[in-house]
Amino acid sequence: ADPFKGQTSIGDLGNLKLSDKIEFKIKADQPLLLMQTSYDIYSGQDWYASTKDFKTTNPVKNTDNSPLKQIDVIQAFDKEKILALPDGTVNILGLEGAYLQYTQLGAVKITQAPSLGQYRVFYTGKRRDASSRRDVTPPKQHQDWLVPFSEKLQLQGLAPQAIANKIVHHFRKNFYYSLYLGDETDADLALKDFILNRKAGHCEYFAVATVLLLRQAGIPARLANGYAVDEYDKEQDLYIVRRRHAHAWAIAYINGVWQAVDSTPSQWLDMEAENASWLQPLNDWFSERLLSFKQWQIQQVDKDKSVYWLVAVVLLLLYLAIRIYSARRQLSHKNLTAEENCYQRNYKGLDSEFYLIEQYFSDSPKARNENESIQQWIKRINLAELQELYQLHYQLRFDPAGISKAKREYLRQAVNTWLQEIERIEPVRHEN
Repeated sequence: ADPFKGQTSIGDLGNLKLSDKIEFKIKADQPLLLMQTSYDIYSGQDWYASTKDFKTTNPVKNTDNSPLKQIDVIQAFDKEKILALPDGTVNILGLEGAYLQYTQLGAVKITQAPSLGQYRVFYTGKRRDASSRRDVTPPKQHQDWLVPFSEKLQLQGLAPQAIANKIVHHFRKNFYYSLYLGDETDADLALKDFILNRKAGHCEYFAVATVLLLRQAGIPARLANGYAVDEYDKEQDLYIVRRRHAHAWAIAYINGVWQAVDSTPSQWLDMEAENASWLQPLNDWFSERLLSFKQWQIQQVDKDKSVYWLVAVVLLLLYLAIRIYSARRQLSHKNLTAEENCYQRNYKGLDSEFYLIEQYFSDSPKARNENESIQQWIKRINLAELQELYQLHYQLRFDPAGISKAKREYLRQAVNTWLQEIERIEPVRHEN
C-alpha cells in the first residue's frame, strides 16, 4: 500500500483477480475493519494524501482516558510494510526492535521489522484529528449525477449520522456486488455508469460513490483502504486475513470522530470466498508450515543454521512445483473454454438484476423465506408478471449456454421498469 497515492480499479476491464494468500492472523473479539491508508484528494482513478511525510510520534492519543480495546496479530514481514490497524491505534507492543513511523491520515509504516512479528495493538476505535476543506469538496465533473442523486435520497436537512445511514441503506438495498469490472475505461464515466445504469460493482465503486455523496451533503469524507476481518478459524481461535479480504470504504467526520461508512453489500465476502482456488487448503497448509518454520527459526537462532536452510529450500521447491502445476491447470482450462462463452464467464449470473427485486422485498411481509426457492417464492406472493423474469434469471444463472445479449439487456430493462412501476403503485412496507 502506498500511503500517499492510491489507484482504484474503477475503469479497469475484465474480472477482479483474487488471491487466497494469507497476509496475517489476528485474535479479536469480533469482525472489524483494519485500515492501512486513507486519502483526501480525489482525481478520478487516482487518490492522494495531502500530507506527504512520516513522523516518529503517533498523532493518536487517548485524550479522554477511555478503556482501550486490543487485538493480537501474527504477521510475517519482508523489509518495510504499511501495517493494517484498527482506527484510533494508540500503542503497539511486541515490535520494540522495529522502527515505526506515522502520517496524519492514519498510515503506520514499519521498517527494520523481524521476519515474524507477534504483537498486540491497543486502540480506541475513534480518531479525532480535524478535517479540512479538502474533505468536503465534491468534484465538479460528477455534479451531473451527484445533485439529482442526493435529491432523490432526500438528504437535505438530515443530521450527518442520518445521512450516512441513509446512503448505506440505499446502496445495500438497491445495488449489487460484482467481481466484474465493467466495460468503461474512463474512471469518471465508469463511476457514473455504476450509479445510473449498472448498479453493480466491487467495493471501490461503493466506497468512492459514498465519499462523494457525503461531501455533496457537506460531511467531511475520505477514501480508506485496508482489510475486512471476517474469516474465523475455530480450531486456531483466530481470524484469517487473506489478500482477497482487501477492502475499500468511506470514512466520515461526524460529531468530532472519524468513523467507517461501509456501503458495500454484505455478501461481497461470501462471493469472493465462492471464487477461492481449489488449492486454498494446500496453500494454507504450506503457509502454516512456513509460519511454524519461522517460529522455529527464531528459537534456533544460536544453533547450526545449515539444517533450517535445507528445510527452507525444500519448502520453496515444493511451493514452486505447486504453483507451476496450478498455472498449467488454469491454462488448460482456459484453452478448453469457447470464445463465445466469454460473456457468461465474466458474469456467471451473479450480477443479475433480478436480485434487486428480491432486495426490494427484504424485511417486508413478501420477503423471500430462507430455503425457499425463487419459483416457490414468486408463486407465494402471487405476482404473475415476475414469472418470465425469474425464468430468464434462472437461465442466466444456471444454464451452461447462458442467454443471448438481447435477452440479457431485456432482463435488465424489464427489472428496472418493474421496480419503478411497483414503487409508484404499491411501495413496499418494511417490517420494524
